[in-house]
Amino acid sequence: MSSSDKTRPRPVTSIDVAERAGVSQSTVSRALSGSETITEATRRRVELAAEELGYQVNARAAGLRRGETGTIAIVVIGRDGQGPAAINPFYYSLLGSTCAAAAERGYEALVSFQAQPEEFFGHYVARRQADGVVVIGTATNQAAWDYFTACAKTAGRMAFWGSPFDDSVWVRSDNRDGGRLAVERLVEGGAQHIVFVGDPASSQRQFRERYEGYLAAMEAVGLKAGEAVVSSGADRVSQGRNAIAQLGDADARFDGLFFACDAMALGAL
Repeated sequence: MSSSDKTRPRPVTSIDVAERAGVSQSTVSRALSGSETITEATRRRVELAAEELGYQVNARAAGLRRGETGTIAIVVIGRDGQGPAAINPFYYSLLGSTCAAAAERGYEALVSFQAQPEEFFGHYVARRQADGVVVIGTATNQAAWDYFTACAKTAGRMAFWGSPFDDSVWVRSDNRDGGRLAVERLVEGGAQHIVFVGDPASSQRQFRERYEGYLAAMEAVGLKAGEAVVSSGADRVSQGRNAIAQLGDADARFDGLFFACDAMALGAL
């Protein structure tokens, strides 16, 4: 058996800082937390002692004592049976924006990918792992949304992007107005026979809202709207590709295409 003569250095504590500064440990805690009960001279003496000793405040522990974690949990819902690689790229963009928004406000982000029922977990606030929870991801995973809907009713401090329900705090695009803008852009380009591709009855409620915007915009400009083209496929890309084949087989007349989502448009291209 052999051993090293080197021992791991003992970490510096607030007690060491207190001894160096000639104050109590509680004074060190108040001084380094910005308490107004400490004079500027004492605060500076404590800060100098901490700097000399290389002492770093455990911000997480201090936050927990105040009932804060300094962390926002972000849950990304995926399709059951599929991994993170199958998640719509839009949600990765949204995830990055959410992390950046949290950082701008001084929060760290705790990211979790959840798809299968045994993975579901939303009680980050109750477990004091986060100060709030943001849920984003596909609306096709009904079991996941059922779970997080129940969490929101009991846990609080949860917000949802594009949620398929209205009884919690949510943020969504104005899909109806987006549908109107899309039709107007196509009409400005000379389109007269505009086909909507996507299933308005889908669990993706934005499909229905965009279709409603399409219908209203077509009526407003005096054009005839058609029934939505619904195609089958294992994913949105293949559905868009199959929709084009379907329109071709039907010898459909069109000079403008409005797809319910980018992935379907990509498949059509």
